[in-house]
Amino acid sequence: TLMQYNLCHAISAGYKKAIIIIQEKYKHLLSPIVEQLTRYLDIVVCIQSLSNLPAKCELPAGQSKPLGTAHALWCARDHIQDGMTIINADDYYGEEAFVLASKVENSQPALIAYQLKHTLSNHGGVNRGLCEVTQESNLTAIDEIIDIVSEQGRITGQRVKDGTHLQLDENALISMNFWVLPPDIISLIESELLRKVTVSAPNALEIFLPDVVSQYIQFHNQSVKVLTSLDLWFGVTYEADATNVNQCLSTLTQRGEFSLFHE
Repeated sequence: TLMQYNLCHAISAGYKKAIIIIQEKYKHLLSPIVEQLTRYLDIVVCIQSLSNLPAKCELPAGQSKPLGTAHALWCARDHIQDGMTIINADDYYGEEAFVLASKVENSQPALIAYQLKHTLSNHGGVNRGLCEVTQESNLTAIDEIIDIVSEQGRITGQRVKDGTHLQLDENALISMNFWVLPPDIISLIESELLRKVTVSAPNALEIFLPDVVSQYIQFHNQSVKVLTSLDLWFGVTYEADATNVNQCLSTLTQRGEFSLFHE
């Protein structure tokens, strides 16, 4: 799995523990993965469950889908005492991202960002979080841009908040949900859950980690440092992307990037 490739890089960068957050119905898929990794890492498996909520939270009627990435982190709260690195299990981030993350000070929130040109698909439009960054490399906001495509040397997309069509710089910094966060982010997630999870919510709810980080910046006077990885990011947005992902992983394997797992 892509998660195993990521964790191989994490181990090489000095990480000793991994918390894997998963839905109950997929837990059985983890057995061979955990068996391979326990030689190198202390593995904790946490279940993201709709019933795991702060007291006084009431789910809206008909809510059946997971509550989002912030809630996933809340479900692992009992195993979090220190700063943490957070990734999506179905993206590949490359070696440099984990090296950068491992050097972040324990109390400093950070985002490992990627250049837009390294996150596109050849098979259709993608949605990305466009980072607004100060001269001091501090994150000020993440702007959601949808249907990003590269055609005839131009990269274009549409800003969600106002519908504006934009031409984008290929080197623009993009969030791919690779975070380094201190443990006190959990209390802010709790506040967001208490604020948003109500029985009267009109639509199915999702609470996303980038939105919580935005609250962290805006209302808690916290700076989030943006560090740039020049590695390729890849994932499978479209079925046709899988061929390219397999080719990239084969090339990296031949170069010895994942030799740890063959010792």
